[in-house]
Amino acid sequence: MKKLFIVDAMALIYRSFYAFGRSLSNSEGLPTSAIFGTAMFMNKLIREENPDYLIVVTDTKEPTFRHEIYKEYKANRDDMPDELVEQLPFIYDLFKAYQAEAVKMPGYEADDIIGTLARKYGSSELEVNIVSGDKDFMQLMSEHVYLYTAKKNEPAQKIGVDEVFERFKCAPDHVIDVLALMGDKSDNVPGVHGIGEKGATKLVSEFEDLDGIYANIDSISGKKQKERLVEHRENAYLSKHLVTIKTDVDVDLSLEDFRCTEASVANQDLLYLFNKLEFRQLAKKVEDSLGSKANLTTKIAESDLSESRLEVLSGQAVNAKNYVNVSAISKAILSEIKDSKVFSFAIEADVLDYVVDPAERVGIFIPSGKGWSIPLTVINSKVLAGVFADNSLVKIGHGLKRYYQLLNNAGIVLGGQLVDTKICDYLLDPNSNQHDFVAVCQKRIPHWASKIPAIENQTLPLVHSAEGVYQLYNEMIPLIKEAGMESVLYDIEMPLLPILAQMEQCGVFIDTTFLAEYSEELATKADSITKDIYEIAGEEFNINSPKQLQVILFEKLKVHEKLGIKKIKKTKSGYSTDESVLTQLSEDPIAKLILDYRQIAKLKGTYVDALPAHVNKETGRLHTTFHQTVAATGRLSSNNPNLQNIPMRTEMGRKIRKAFRAASDDDVLISADYSQVEIRLLAHLADATELIEAFKNGLDIHKVTAAKIFSVPESEVSSTLRSRAKAINFGIIYGMGPQRLSRETGVTVNEAKEFIERYFEVYPTIRAFTNGLLQEAKELGYATTLTGRRRPIVGINDSNRGIAVHAENTAVNSPIQGGAADIIKLAMIKIQ
Repeated sequence: MKKLFIVDAMALIYRSFYAFGRSLSNSEGLPTSAIFGTAMFMNKLIREENPDYLIVVTDTKEPTFRHEIYKEYKANRDDMPDELVEQLPFIYDLFKAYQAEAVKMPGYEADDIIGTLARKYGSSELEVNIVSGDKDFMQLMSEHVYLYTAKKNEPAQKIGVDEVFERFKCAPDHVIDVLALMGDKSDNVPGVHGIGEKGATKLVSEFEDLDGIYANIDSISGKKQKERLVEHRENAYLSKHLVTIKTDVDVDLSLEDFRCTEASVANQDLLYLFNKLEFRQLAKKVEDSLGSKANLTTKIAESDLSESRLEVLSGQAVNAKNYVNVSAISKAILSEIKDSKVFSFAIEADVLDYVVDPAERVGIFIPSGKGWSIPLTVINSKVLAGVFADNSLVKIGHGLKRYYQLLNNAGIVLGGQLVDTKICDYLLDPNSNQHDFVAVCQKRIPHWASKIPAIENQTLPLVHSAEGVYQLYNEMIPLIKEAGMESVLYDIEMPLLPILAQMEQCGVFIDTTFLAEYSEELATKADSITKDIYEIAGEEFNINSPKQLQVILFEKLKVHEKLGIKKIKKTKSGYSTDESVLTQLSEDPIAKLILDYRQIAKLKGTYVDALPAHVNKETGRLHTTFHQTVAATGRLSSNNPNLQNIPMRTEMGRKIRKAFRAASDDDVLISADYSQVEIRLLAHLADATELIEAFKNGLDIHKVTAAKIFSVPESEVSSTLRSRAKAINFGIIYGMGPQRLSRETGVTVNEAKEFIERYFEVYPTIRAFTNGLLQEAKELGYATTLTGRRRPIVGINDSNRGIAVHAENTAVNSPIQGGAADIIKLAMIKIQ
């Protein structure tokens, strides 16, 4: 079984800092305790645990959805010690040198990204270990996910489902209820005053969750405990929202980018860092592994881990003689900005809410080298409104969607010619998930990036940032032209940006009363199903506990034997109880009921109860965030909350969509969608005349395909044959092979092979088209959409067949999915 280790960066950094005290420093006076402790731990982890994959996850400075729910969240935390702040750039360089560059996402805590990755990758083929000492992660434990906690002078503790049950007397799913009752002083989570871990554990073990506790409040014997629960009920449910780790963050990364090898602990970057930081024993270990001493002088020029960063931290100032703080904008300044024809800018704001909070100050840089830091007073805003709306001026920023909103809240509309350097970097490097300003500067303009730590200590940091944005613009625009992506940038992405900004600020109305009523309805259904499950089982048990479920299904009822099923997926603790196994057993009533119970629990917890918590108190609407720089194909993604995955496959799921309605009788919702846009695009690109004719004549495309593949008249195509044809129609777009088609349709692998072969016989131009895409990707190293968007195809010529097959699927899928994404973006622009 392969192993993925996910490191909670800040937990490790703080632990290292305090473990080694504040006494360690190098000869230049740089404190090194946290850097040294982190290096020692990473070395030990990689050498002893031998992970196949290693991901480091960290927080950002931006507020998260938890701050929106509860403004006091983490409010009583002390500032990070100065000695630790000084070490952070080197620690992140260290992670990069270990080939595990830190992953982060604005708006989310590291916990949420870790939770998402753990849920996404934990399987019977990949064991996930979360490296942290934080008990909150115990809610994520499963048969494939463990908490890996380092111990001083003894082996690390590995916590799984059993250990969670031993501590909290409940399944991992209900650890959030224990944590909600306890509260957390360090995070300022209120909890229920007077109830500690022991009391919370007892309550949850007896009543399962908060709903169960409050449904049975009258049967709680302790008078004081009962009074506290009643008094602090609102805090209990608020705390549950705060402590619940999200597992559906739209994290777009490739696991292969985080593969851990022998080179992870023995490479030139590590050797350079260890020597510079004077970690002699660690440096010697790397030298011994490499076999010879590296030439460090050449590394300074070759690596992002550059000498200049260390010198800047030692106090080297940034030249800022042409930058000025101004209280009011003179005609001369205005004239210089307009004459420049192009300017870059950065914004400062005390932002808790992008929907309503205004920008407070703007830094402007012009190509001549001059720059101004300007407070956005009422008068200055009026003057600058004309500049930012001027069609003749090119405005450059990094992350312009947020700038658009902050300026808009200050009475300034950002219009005319815009260039977002964040989007430029995304177009050039769509497979990366690091498009924030510092990361892009380090990648594109490393010499300028080395000034960043010092810039933060300057009096005019905004103008320095604006200068960096201009440097990025100069660096990337020629590369955009060379790649033939000017049209994608200027005709698709940039016109769409203000539209997305307006969509986010406008928000969408949801009927919270309807959802509250539906929540009660689902709770009643869940209770009814629970009783039916208990009746069949002949006893009450924790339905959410995989271990207890194993006992009921496979030891007591022996459901698999009753159905004559011999091959069932196993875990370390016995037979698996995941969805695939329950589906396998679903002809038996108890398995079907458990699937129904899980579906209701997911709908209730993930959508029905969660969506109202995201409603903005000032606007009364939901304000999601749309991402232009996440999905490598060019698709938009949405989070906080994700409005692109509201259920629609089941009747119960579809009912949630009824909550999305026009806010009043005077408002109208318009729904616009393409019909099978990806298959239409495939037909167009491959010039599949029969498919094109079927579309033109308004025929059922899946029936047409079924009739051709299975050689039956369209009138005789059964729902089963249509379903198989549909799987093939969409599967070809995603590079689906016979194994996956077999799994999705229930046919044998040989039959699936025949279906695919027959499909290509029926539509021969599609085979020629997909073969052409593969050949082009192998020769050029990238795939291109019909609008000119490029996606690098990594590993298509790899000797490892598994890696090559994944790359081939991507090469076929990207032009179609990316092309469809561009068509929809163009439609959004035209509709607006």
